[in-house]
Order: sequence, then C-alpha cells, then structure tokens
Amino acid sequence: MRYMVIITLICCFACSDIKRPPKPDNLIDKEKMVDVLYDVYLMNAAKGLKKKKLEQWGISPEKYILDKYKIDSLQFAQSNDFYAFDLETYQKIIDEVVQRLTVEKEKNERKRDSIQKARKQKNDSSKVKTKKQPKNKMNLKPEVFKD
Repeated sequence: MRYMVIITLICCFACSDIKRPPKPDNLIDKEKMVDVLYDVYLMNAAKGLKKKKLEQWGISPEKYILDKYKIDSLQFAQSNDFYAFDLETYQKIIDEVVQRLTVEKEKNERKRDSIQKARKQKNDSSKVKTKKQPKNKMNLKPEVFKD
C-alpha cells in the first residue's frame, strides 16, 4: 500500500511540469491538419484491410500522405504535438475528422446497398420462369381438338 502512494505521488509531481510545446515555424493550419488526419485515418484503415495490396502496388501510406500535402514527418509531428496540447482545439479537429469519416461511411453504405438491391432485382428477374406452351408436333391448330 505504501508503494502505491509513493508511485502516485511521483507520477503527480513528474507530470506537473509539462510545458506547452513551442509553436513550430511551419505549423500546419487547422483546416489542412483536418485533411491530413482524415487521410491518415483512411490510410490506416486501408493498411489494416489491404496491407498486402498496398505493398504489391508499392504504396507507402505515410509517404503518400506526406507527398500529397507537401509536408515532412517532423512538421506533422510538431504540428500534431502543438494541437494535441490544447485539448479543446484538438478535440474540434478530431470531431471534424470523425464527422467527415461518418459522412463518407454513410455515403458508401448507401452506394453498397443500392448495388446489392440492383443485383438482387437482377437475380430475381432472371429466376422468373415463363410457362411454356406444350409443343404441337403435328403443327395443328388448337381449334382442331375442340368438340
């Protein structure tokens, strides 16, 4: 029990001297940071689902994002640290990213559902069978058989 109190006190005193990181000279603006983080989330999802495909195509998700936004990894790390220190600002950035991801997910789900519905309708229509008339081998008209 005594060790727990000591460890807790050490943690409290060690964490109390956290200083805000300095504003980087090449700080990524908030709107661009939203775009970068949006793509980071998308690429992480792609990497989780199709890692082998990305490797086959020679795509490095990190390099792709850095090249796309013309930033380097240090600039991204410093900007991310700067925004993350101010929780309210960072939360607004993350909320906007999540909102964009949610909108994109819903759009893709609607598209997927409409494709599945079209496939189902196509399959259902091909299953409809028409009644075949019995073949008249003698080429007689049906009136001949009436009494």
